[in-house]
Amino acid sequence: MNTGGLLFVFAGLLLAPLLAGIVNRTKAVFAGRRGAPLLQQYRDISKLLRKGAVFSSTSTWIFKLAPSLSIACVLASLVILAPAGNPPGWGFAGDMIFFAYILGLSRFFTVAAALDCGSSFEGMGASREVLYSALAEPALLSTPQAVYLPYTDANWAQVSSAAAVAAATPPAARPVAPAATPGVATAAPPAPASASAGAAVDGWQWPTDGTLAGRFGAAGGKGIDIVGPRNTPVIAAAPGKVVYSGTGLRGYGKLLIVKHADEFLSAYAHNEAILVKEGDSVTAGQKIALMGDSDADRVKLHFEIRRYGKPLNPLDYLPERS
Repeated sequence: MNTGGLLFVFAGLLLAPLLAGIVNRTKAVFAGRRGAPLLQQYRDISKLLRKGAVFSSTSTWIFKLAPSLSIACVLASLVILAPAGNPPGWGFAGDMIFFAYILGLSRFFTVAAALDCGSSFEGMGASREVLYSALAEPALLSTPQAVYLPYTDANWAQVSSAAAVAAATPPAARPVAPAATPGVATAAPPAPASASAGAAVDGWQWPTDGTLAGRFGAAGGKGIDIVGPRNTPVIAAAPGKVVYSGTGLRGYGKLLIVKHADEFLSAYAHNEAILVKEGDSVTAGQKIALMGDSDADRVKLHFEIRRYGKPLNPLDYLPERS
C-alpha cells in the first residue's frame, strides 16, 4: 500500500466520530436545541475504552467477535477508496462490488450480534439495520456509473477509438461455404468485402457557415474554430455513422463524433443542441447540430478531422472558400 492510501485509512478512522458529531449538532440546530459538542463522540469513545466489558449470559462468541469483524470490514473498505487526486491503497477491477459487499458484511455482523442477545430490544435494532440495508445497498449497486475524463490524446482515443467504433458497428455476416460434392472440385466463394472497408471519403464539406477564427496547430489546437451566430446549423462534413454524442470530454462541451470510411473521424464541439444520436447514419450535408458555446468562451464550432485517432489539418481536406 502506498503512503497516501495508508494516511487515508488513518484519517478515515480518526474523522469518522467527527462526522457523527456534525450530524448530531446540525439536527439539534434545526430542532432549536443547543445540542452536544462536536467532539462529544470522541469523549464517549474515550470513556468506553476505559471501562470493562459486560456480556449477557445469553450471548455467545458471536456477540464478542462481531465488533472486531465490523471494524475490520470498515478498514478494508477504506483501503480500496481513492483519496482525491491519489491512487487507492489497494484497487483492482471490480473493487466497487467488493466495496459494497464488505460494507454489507459489516452490517451483517452488527445484526448477528444484536440477534445473539435474544431480547426484543436488540431485535428491533436488528430489524432497523436490515431495513436500511435493503434500501441502501440495491441503490448503491444500481446507480449508473460514469467517468468524467479530462482532455488528453489518450482519453480522446479511448472515446473515439476502434473499440468505440466496433461497439456501434454491427459485425459483418460470415458467408457459409457450400457443401463439397465428392469428385467435383469447387472453388471457394470470395469473401464479401465490407461496404465501407477501405473506402475513401469522396469529398468533405464545410460543417457550417461562419468566420474562420482558429487554425490547426495554433496554441495547440487540434482542429479549426468557426465563429457564427447561435443556432447556426451544423452539418455532417461527409457521410458516416455517429459513434459518440455527449459531454464526457472536458473542454469540448456538447460533442458529436462521426465515423467515416472505417478510418476517419470528424468531431463537432461546443454545440448548443445535438440533433442526432449514437448509431444514426448521416449523409453529407445533413443537419446534425446547432452551433453554441457549451464549454467555450464564445459561440463557435470547433471542428476536427482524425485518421486512426491522429488529428489532421481540416483545411487540407475541406474545399477552398471563395
